[in-house]
Amino acid sequence: MISKEELLRMPEPDPEAWWNDVENAITGLRRTYLLLAAMDLKVFDAMRNAKGPEEIAAEVGMDLRFAEGFCRSLCEAGLLRQEGGKYMNSPSASMYLDSSSPYYQLHSFGLVRESLPRWQDLPSVLRAGPDADRGKRMGEEWIRGIAERAMLGSVQRVTKAVSEVVDMSGGKRLLDLGGGHGLYAIAFSARHPDLRADVFDRPSITPVTREYISRYGASNVRAIEGDFERDESIGNGYDVLFSSFNQSGSDARVIPKMSRALKGDGTLVVRRHSGGWGGPLMDLEWSLAGRGGPGGHGKSSDPSRLSLEDYRAMLERNGFKMLNEWSPDEFSIVLVAKKLGD
Repeated sequence: MISKEELLRMPEPDPEAWWNDVENAITGLRRTYLLLAAMDLKVFDAMRNAKGPEEIAAEVGMDLRFAEGFCRSLCEAGLLRQEGGKYMNSPSASMYLDSSSPYYQLHSFGLVRESLPRWQDLPSVLRAGPDADRGKRMGEEWIRGIAERAMLGSVQRVTKAVSEVVDMSGGKRLLDLGGGHGLYAIAFSARHPDLRADVFDRPSITPVTREYISRYGASNVRAIEGDFERDESIGNGYDVLFSSFNQSGSDARVIPKMSRALKGDGTLVVRRHSGGWGGPLMDLEWSLAGRGGPGGHGKSSDPSRLSLEDYRAMLERNGFKMLNEWSPDEFSIVLVAKKLGD
């Protein structure tokens, strides 16, 4: 039996602060589903022009009783703005959530949807282990989502920074190894119009690569099908080899292949996760999805996966000289190394 006096004692730690943390987490979950519902209903396409709740409900097929509260909630989330009793897209919604925008994040949010069931039934996932079939689903829809996220500053920042330290002029050849969507190679070709670039990735990915090449009219970029983890050769005669967020930037077995692909004085540019991305929750997210860490660079029992320090040392043992190293953002690091003459 609990003493009646116990009811008079204020619990510690501060219950208000604790509950605020809980409520903030729950609010984040509510806003996630609010946003996904708005995208399913194509609300942001409908809200290019100001509309009242009745117009919105009729256009997207919503029960009128929910329209006002739904719109006000989207306003609170910064996705709509209200003017004289009508609602329309906020600048961020127009840029990233309107299907007519080149920065539309449709497939990016598809990746969010794909992760939600793991969290909704987390006890079962924790008992059963990682998602063994995730790799089979990492095809066209997955790479489109990765591409959409990369367009939100990553491609722009990284290609600008690399171009400032690596000479790509004079008709040089670049290999974007495991380049997926090809946006980095396309952006490099836009910065250096006489550059010839190849994007090397699996056959399940290269159809999307070719879509982006066509979309941006990048006639000096082509897609090459292959698997850098299994193929003995990934090409040869390249002046620059670029790798961003894939296993080639941590797998010891790929380093000799990259060396053979480069000319005697070629330049290797590798971008890896720095370990500061997302914190423990994102580390758990990647583990639940059956991967050791973002881009394959997290903890792994596979001895071929190298830490940053060991990766640098392995490059030097394979005839590379480290030239430069910097962080273009808070979650990645770029290494630049020169291949010493054959």
